[in-house]
Amino acid sequence: MMISLFSLFLVFFSGNIIHQIVNVFFLLVKENWTKEIREAPHKILP
Repeated sequence: MMISLFSLFLVFFSGNIIHQIVNVFFLLVKENWTKEIREAPHKILP
């Protein structure tokens, strides 16, 4: 029981870290895009 809980926690924790890194990466990319494409903001949004 403890091993499965620990592995679940590890998976969730690593997934959370990956999610945070992806969030920061997309924030940086979005900022660069808004600097380059200021006239067409609809190209940035999906």
